[in-house]
Order: sequence, then C-alpha cells, then structure tokens
Amino acid sequence: MPYRPIRTIIKDQKLITCAGSTTVVEASQLMRVNQIGALMIVDEGRLAGIFPERDALFRVIANERDAKTTQPATACSSRQKRFCNRADGSARPARSGQSATK
Repeated sequence: MPYRPIRTIIKDQKLITCAGSTTVVEASQLMRVNQIGALMIVDEGRLAGIFPERDALFRVIANERDAKTTQPATACSSRQKRFCNRADGSARPARSGQSATK
C-alpha cells in the first residue's frame, strides 16, 4: 500500500469527535446520525484515539460488555502505534523509546 499522509486521507471528510467519557451507546448513535464509521476520541483537546464501529461490535457487543457504561477509550484496539509529525504534515513512526511530538 503506498504511503499517504493522514492529512490527504481525511482532508475532505467530516471528522466527528467525542470525549473520552462518552459511552459506546452514545458513540454509536453519533456514528449513525453522522453516517460515519469511526469517531475521534478527544481528551483535553488532544486526540486520544480512534473508535471504529468494528471495535463497538467485536470488543463490546461480542464480549457482552455493557455498551451503556463502557467508554470507547477502554474498547479501542490495543495496538497503539506512535507517530512523530513532520514539518510537511506527514507522520513517521516513532523510534523505540521516543515519545510522539505535537
């Protein structure tokens, strides 16, 4: 798959966010109303994660977790990849031991 900066992938898309305290039911309703497949989870003004509909289905419903009390941040995929932003807006994977930058 060719490398594409995230900025070019999402530039014409409507990005919908929710707070980390949002429940999976509320997040699912936001996705339905906005006809989208994922929400950006934002805490303290920073992107904390991405909650796709697949995580709602497989990590909450299929595991019989309570969607009315489960928060998306606790149900997101656990494979976290850290990236460092470049000046041109693209990102590169962070090296081991390196923290992600703004």
